[in-house]
Amino acid sequence: MEAVLDLVAEIGRQLGCSVEPQIVGQFRLGDIRHFRPGVSKLAALGWRARDSLEETVRRYLEWFTDQRIMPDYLLEAETSMRRLGVI
Repeated sequence: MEAVLDLVAEIGRQLGCSVEPQIVGQFRLGDIRHFRPGVSKLAALGWRARDSLEETVRRYLEWFTDQRIMPDYLLEAETSMRRLGVI
């Protein structure tokens, strides 16, 4: 969990805003239910990140700002799934 929170904090830092993640402990549409992020197994095989977290986030935000804005259907889909009792 720390790695994810570090990522969120770095994105917020580079965007110049305060980020307070909401960890509610309930399933959200699109969530992977059993996922433990980490690179320890890859590191044991000799893998190392080429770039720092700061550089990776900088490049991602640069790419992201160049993307075409797409409609966000997440709220509509989540509302529908809740109404149908799927989640």
